[in-house]
Amino acid sequence: GDLSRDLADTLQRALEVEPGSPVTARRVPADGPRLQDLLDPDAAFEPNVHTGFEFWVPDAENATPEVSASLERANAAAIPTTL
Repeated sequence: GDLSRDLADTLQRALEVEPGSPVTARRVPADGPRLQDLLDPDAAFEPNVHTGFEFWVPDAENATPEVSASLERANAAAIPTTL
């Protein structure tokens, strides 16, 4: 396989589905574009860095105790990121 082609295929399909919808795995066509064919290396790139995983959950501040505990575990396990 070609990882760049796999990523390009997944990206294209992710852009076609509703936000929050999964992108299922599939066998990628051998003649599809590669990731570097889709991305503009000169485009601005401004990452959005979150302080925790609360962005995963709508209304995280009012989450159930189980969800809050899961978020706490995920946050504790994450490697800190700095800009």
